Amino acid sequence: TGISCRGGEFVVAAFHTSIIAGEESPSDGEVGVLSRFSSSTEQWEIKELRIPFDSDKGLYPGFMWDTDKVFSFRGLMCWVD
Repeated sequence: TGISCRGGEFVVAAFHTSIIAGEESPSDGEVGVLSRFSSSTEQWEIKELRIPFDSDKGLYPGFMWDTDKVFSFRGLMCWVD
């Protein structure tokens, strides 16, 4: 989980991976789940994100993300594995 501030507003965000399977899911398999709170809207959003597997770049299905560090940079939230 991380916090990014800009002016008088802030965003709290968390990222993790999850295994999703079943007819109700838009994508079976491993997905990223981003939870975000914005002080400007005062609402939480949860988004399911596709993970772009590419074996040529070393990104394989079944590899679970493990966040080691979180930092903000120029208004962006960054997670490091």
